Amino acid sequence: MRRIATIGRAVTMSAILLGLLQFGCTPLTSPRSETTGTLVVKLPHSLGNAARTIVPDFATEIDSVSVTVNAAGRSQQTQTSIATGPVTFTGLAATTWTVDLDVLKGGSVIGSGSGNVSVFSGSTSSVTIPIVFSGFDSGTGTLSLLLSWPSSTGVDYVAWSIDGGSATSAAITTDPGLGLSTTSLSASLGSGAHTLLLSFKAGGATGASAGRFVESIDIWAGLTSDSWIDGSGAVKNAMAFSTGDFLDANANLGDLVVQDGSSSGATLAVGFSSSTTSYDMYAIPSTQSIVFTPTESVAGQYISYSWNGGASTGLPSGTASAALDFNSDPSIYDNALSITVQAPNRATKTYTLTWHSAAITVGVSTATSYEALTFANNNPSVTRGNPIVIETNNSILAALDTGWAWYIDGVKQAETSQRLTLDSATTNSYSVGDHFISVILSYGGVSYAGTLILSIESH
Repeated sequence: MRRIATIGRAVTMSAILLGLLQFGCTPLTSPRSETTGTLVVKLPHSLGNAARTIVPDFATEIDSVSVTVNAAGRSQQTQTSIATGPVTFTGLAATTWTVDLDVLKGGSVIGSGSGNVSVFSGSTSSVTIPIVFSGFDSGTGTLSLLLSWPSSTGVDYVAWSIDGGSATSAAITTDPGLGLSTTSLSASLGSGAHTLLLSFKAGGATGASAGRFVESIDIWAGLTSDSWIDGSGAVKNAMAFSTGDFLDANANLGDLVVQDGSSSGATLAVGFSSSTTSYDMYAIPSTQSIVFTPTESVAGQYISYSWNGGASTGLPSGTASAALDFNSDPSIYDNALSITVQAPNRATKTYTLTWHSAAITVGVSTATSYEALTFANNNPSVTRGNPIVIETNNSILAALDTGWAWYIDGVKQAETSQRLTLDSATTNSYSVGDHFISVILSYGGVSYAGTLILSIESH
């Protein structure tokens, strides 16, 4: 998923608008001085530019328009219209006229423009005059802006700052009926260009980042910058964010496949669910190694893994890992795979699979590559200095007198048959308390294993 960072562009010219001369369809002939025509003077269709900028809605700021036309040797004429309506002059001599235009608010001129246009006999000419609004270099104006976004995004915290100042959190209102969350920003600012930084989070002030946005604010003296000009140049009364504008907080792993030894090996039963983060495994792979393939749940996630506490390694979604070898003594070690998923908004979630080769095994596994060796007593005890015999209760495997490997507290024993005999000297050498006894039998390409806890008691 893409990282959202929208950068507004401050207006660097005194004029915020580019006017285009728009003429009616008229023969391209020289004006004739003794005949007359009609002239229509217009304001630009849009009073904004194509930059993502916060500005006043100039169309609503203008109360009236005053237009004066002049031509060499002709009488000056002035007309006034309300708001942004066009001004029409009739009976103008067919010649070149200079057009001067003022826009007013409360009787005061807040912007002006000028241009030249030719009037032709018996036809109507039109011209659109660019406007330069005054008050951008001095004085004070107001920022008053509404922000809105879908409540389903989970965004519940907004902080904002201007020109690198201290961030201020904004109060948020949620409308369940509309499914929208809104907040308003308000400040008195000096005229000119300013920079607004917005920070959105999901989960409160300490929650996951949902996006950071940088926009330009243009302030004119005595005017209120309450509109947002989007990238198309349209003037909008709110800065509206969509779900796609925010960074996804989804850190769930989409799927996980674990295989025995290689990417073509048998699939091992994990019972994976994106909502379950911890898995305890007891069936040791017959190859003593695994390969796993993770799949992201949304685009833009970053997946990495660590094997047995090693370094973190990145792994693209849908790609099989390298073969991960188990420790050389699987009867006494836990082998752990940690998979970390980083959401597009940098929130993380870690899944852990642990093969407990030294855990107590109860019952018989149904996995074809593994059978559990069980004991008549999984927690026997013996007084220190007394002998004890430990054996599995699998009558079929008991007939095997080779291939057995026994471990006591991680130390491999000499015994290689189904029965482990501890004499008095041996038990006397162990401290009082619990000790792990583990056994592995490798036979016919199948691994059999089991463990128990032996309690050494004091005399």
